[in-house]
Amino acid sequence: MPPLYAQQKKCLQCKNTFQKKVTCSKKEWETARFCSKKCSNESRRGKKMPWLEKHNFTKGQKAWNRGKPGKSGKDNPAWKEKPSYMTVHKWLQSKATKRGYCQNCKRQGATHWANISGVYTRNIEEYRELCPRCHIKLDRYDFHLSRETIAESPKVWQKSNP
Repeated sequence: MPPLYAQQKKCLQCKNTFQKKVTCSKKEWETARFCSKKCSNESRRGKKMPWLEKHNFTKGQKAWNRGKPGKSGKDNPAWKEKPSYMTVHKWLQSKATKRGYCQNCKRQGATHWANISGVYTRNIEEYRELCPRCHIKLDRYDFHLSRETIAESPKVWQKSNP
């Protein structure tokens, strides 16, 4: 058997010789027939794919669910009554628009969605856009910023539905 670095094969597509790569395992090398993915893809061009024949797809055929509205909200089978922290924040990002300033101190810049009730629910009225500084104060129950004063600040801006 020749040394590993000198193993060569002939590509079935372009007929060039190619060497075994250092990262290629024995098993991979035994089944290798093409020098590159490009040659591998070209060898399949125009050939029938047996795994697609049982589906009877035709060119230009529309998908069965194209144009049908998706299930959202409580109609969705993945809906949970008690969502996780990340789920609530992703939901909030899709439903509300950030304005780029703190609703408490009116400072412009980076903002966070802060939960003012302490209970994570899908109620948009329970969130305010706060700068990181005010958000930390709120979460630590600082005496300068109470949950009641935040609750009185303007409501969250909802995204308009297209």
